[in-house]
Amino acid sequence: MILTCSETPFPIAFSRRKHPMGPERQLRVFQVVCVVFVAVCFIFTRTLFRQAEPASSFEQGLFVLLALWSAYSGFRLQQTVNRVRTSAHLPPDNRSTPIRRWRAGHLMRLASATSVGLWGMILNFVGSPTWLVGAMFGLGLILLLIWSPGSSPAIAES
Repeated sequence: MILTCSETPFPIAFSRRKHPMGPERQLRVFQVVCVVFVAVCFIFTRTLFRQAEPASSFEQGLFVLLALWSAYSGFRLQQTVNRVRTSAHLPPDNRSTPIRRWRAGHLMRLASATSVGLWGMILNFVGSPTWLVGAMFGLGLILLLIWSPGSSPAIAES
């Protein structure tokens, strides 16, 4: 089905067919983008940005705890999102399907792993030691590289 918009001369195509790239492959592409993004941030941090004055140990500890919390919460959020609503006092959400919950959980997991690397960049800006900055970037990359999507609910059900 092709719909045209009166404001633009270009046709806008809407299709109910499945995307030619499966959901696992889409997530793998996003994973590669996140890995490249963290690697580029690391390179920019090491080459372009000078370290600031050394930060206090309280600030460094706070940023490390925030980085670890974002790693933990992203992985925990995936489990929370994948749970089906069974509460009687909540109305059912027609837009929530197993595949959407599965995809949203994995996207949050990848985003939180990427944010760990970005905390490394923040640590560099506040003047943390290079080993701590490298550890945060390394942890973010490790979390991104060990992630795997598993099989999607749409494929598992059929």
